[in-house]
Amino acid sequence: MSDEVVMDVRADTTELDGCSEEECRACVSLAKALVSAAAGVIAGAKPAALFTLRPDVAVCPGVARSALCAFSRYLRSRSVEVTGISWVHGRFAVLVWRPDMVGAVLCDPERMAFLRAHGLPVEGPHRLVGEAARRLARYYRSRSETAPKEAPSKAPFPHEIGLILGYPLEDVMGFVEGRKETCRGLWRAYGDADAARERFARLAKQEAQCRHSFERGAAFGALLA
Repeated sequence: MSDEVVMDVRADTTELDGCSEEECRACVSLAKALVSAAAGVIAGAKPAALFTLRPDVAVCPGVARSALCAFSRYLRSRSVEVTGISWVHGRFAVLVWRPDMVGAVLCDPERMAFLRAHGLPVEGPHRLVGEAARRLARYYRSRSETAPKEAPSKAPFPHEIGLILGYPLEDVMGFVEGRKETCRGLWRAYGDADAARERFARLAKQEAQCRHSFERGAAFGALLA
């Protein structure tokens, strides 16, 4: 399966050059999942998205892996990375992220100080996301069906990675420190409620536009900012 076929995948695609029917089905299924869960990243509106993929039962595992690899290579050529995290309850956790936007997080002294205080590396976006992925993997593994029942405690979710996901510092700090939230939308906000609602509305609009374009027939490659 070539990387180039990925850019031509549409919501109603039934045939792709050089792909079998099963490979085509896998590509369409994966494109729909990515647009649904990572529209903000695809549109260039947020630095990262964390979500889980459920394997298509009609597609064999080998074909599904091949499709994911093709999407990963194509997205990397467009400055978007796909980092696999871990299996959990029959789903595969994935982090889709933009190195330039994660790098911008590290350009802010306050956000960089927060990350450093929580033991995260700040020498570059790939090192930062690599450590975030390891913490997420520990979290998911501790909650998997194969985790030891006698384990004394489950690994906590690394809420500090909220900065990578595009949440404002005041909101990540507010959640970590257990403050009283001021409003709730795409995430919990702890600062000015009106400003937070504007952020929610702006991001929701950008994500909706990306999804709508795909549903109306736009090719996956045309969605990437």
